[in-house]
Amino acid sequence: MIDEDPPAQPDPVARAIAHFRLSVSDAVAPAESYSSTVRLLTLKSGERVVLKIPYTPVKFMREVTALQHLTDLPVPRIIDARAPAGDSTGALLISYLPGDPMQGPAPLDLERALGRLLAGLHLHRLPAFGEVHESLVAGGLGWWVTMGKRFDLWVKTCQGVVADDLLVRMRQAHDELSADLPEADGPCWVHADFRPGNVLVAEGRITGLIDFESARGGSA
Repeated sequence: MIDEDPPAQPDPVARAIAHFRLSVSDAVAPAESYSSTVRLLTLKSGERVVLKIPYTPVKFMREVTALQHLTDLPVPRIIDARAPAGDSTGALLISYLPGDPMQGPAPLDLERALGRLLAGLHLHRLPAFGEVHESLVAGGLGWWVTMGKRFDLWVKTCQGVVADDLLVRMRQAHDELSADLPEADGPCWVHADFRPGNVLVAEGRITGLIDFESARGGSA
């Protein structure tokens, strides 16, 4: 009996384009895209849009929640969305923002604008710390408790790689230091990936803040 090749898996980009019924003349993968499948699409009409397919459903939820609530900031608007279902992690069709990722060194006025943009994001309050799409509908834990749980996840990741006695000392140091920390401000929106690659600039001014798939309710 001759083994047959497994059936080809559907291309998620092609599937999303078909779902949104787009007539595409060109699709380009941006250079700085690490945790989602992103394509800059030029439609046959000449319009440019962005197709984003997050790697996980929770990344989809973070992105959607952020773009729905931060409309006074220079963020993309949602044109259409396909919610996660079955083996699909969801897909977003969002508006194209002009500009290129910020590169340094930046002039002082652009650095000041970057600071104002970050402060503007932190002025947006949330009911609780943690996952933004969950905190909007339910209460949450305190900031340092949330950070402690995050630390626990990394400890588990390190088990079998880092020596057990070092993990114990890390845990002790973490508990001792965190016990002296002051009460945190917030909760507010934090981007969690605020870097030049996610800030778009054109003609010396900031035109966009993108990639909210890691956003949380946190402490500024």
